[in-house]
Amino acid sequence: MHDKNAISTSHRYETIFCVFLLAVVFLYRDNSHLVYPKILYSFAGLLTFNLFAGWLLRRGSTRAGVAAGIVLGNCALITGILSQSGGADSNLWVLYLLPIYTVCLLLNGFQLVLIVLGIVSFNAVFHCLAVDHAIDGSTMFNLSLKTGLFVFAAAATWRMAQKDRRSLEKVEESRWEMELMGRRMEAQKTTIQESKQMASIGQAAGGIAHDIAGPLTVILGTARMLLEDNVAQIYRTDLERIVRAAQLCETISSNVLSFARSHAVETEPCDMRRVVESALQIYEPLLLERKIDIETEFAPNLSTITGCSSQLERVLLNLFSNARGAMKDGGRLRIVVEESSPRPFSNPWVQVIVEDTGPGISPAAFAKIFKPFNTTKAPGEGTGLGLYVCRQIAVEHQGRLHVENREEGGARFILSIPSSAAVAQAVAEPVKQAA
Repeated sequence: MHDKNAISTSHRYETIFCVFLLAVVFLYRDNSHLVYPKILYSFAGLLTFNLFAGWLLRRGSTRAGVAAGIVLGNCALITGILSQSGGADSNLWVLYLLPIYTVCLLLNGFQLVLIVLGIVSFNAVFHCLAVDHAIDGSTMFNLSLKTGLFVFAAAATWRMAQKDRRSLEKVEESRWEMELMGRRMEAQKTTIQESKQMASIGQAAGGIAHDIAGPLTVILGTARMLLEDNVAQIYRTDLERIVRAAQLCETISSNVLSFARSHAVETEPCDMRRVVESALQIYEPLLLERKIDIETEFAPNLSTITGCSSQLERVLLNLFSNARGAMKDGGRLRIVVEESSPRPFSNPWVQVIVEDTGPGISPAAFAKIFKPFNTTKAPGEGTGLGLYVCRQIAVEHQGRLHVENREEGGARFILSIPSSAAVAQAVAEPVKQAA
């Protein structure tokens, strides 16, 4: 499909050329210096060339090189027509207005000045060489009249062309703003729909969290009783893992109830290394069961963050689960905890990088990976809420969750949380600016 602006430019160019054809027909009958059949060939060349020029413009070929070629081509053909229709005495000199109008339509002001000066100079030289007598006052008057007409036509046409360009720009800008407004309205509609769905899920989750509180209490109490029994000491490591997982479930259940009641989650200073180690302690057996090697790398002297450790563990457990699902035949899970600065001379952020050696994320899934109710898992294996909730938790901690595909294969999730010092700096900067 051709560009609308290119089609409009082509139509204007062809209209101008048709006007000049009518002028040629009118002047043709009063010219007794025509050289046949050469003049017919010249007119046929002019017609063919400008039909081709209109076709180029319709295809969007409005670059400066193409436009300059059209202008110079017309100048050459018009010169040939003048030489076959009386030279300096030809009444077809008005055809030189065609390249002037072409410049106004397609090129800029500086190029217009150059073309007009070239046409004026060429016409003067052509006129002086063509006359077979001394240049008199009448010759100078005719030459000055033509030059004035060229300059006036260029100035008037350029002004109209500029107004036309500004009008087209305003129309294009209005069209773009309407399209942008339409996209925003569609995005808001989607957001409202998602918010309604999440509100319904929040209410349902609150009821579920309340109902599972009793069974969790039984599981946790039984595991603690077995830890105190000497006979069960051979299972001590497994029982401690059960206790830790049950405690995390209790905390998550409490957080879900707080979310359903619109209560803010309590935060405290956290060591991200301990958060990662705690999440691994729970999920490591499931990774090893699938023959997934685990590599950890912790930067020394990590900054403290302010957040909810159970919520952050929830994010990591979800990332571990997704990595396990991506590496069905085994692989390697690499976890890196480091610091980074989003901008020079700012306080650090703490990053947790989770990399797997699975197939990576397809382009279709990549665009909506953090959207709610979006899942690539088989029916019954996922709700499509895991990564959405993970990103929400990151945002609540004033951080972000980013995903990318690794060049060597697999996916890389990056959880970035500002350190306590970075949060304090962010709060202090607006106060300084206000002061």
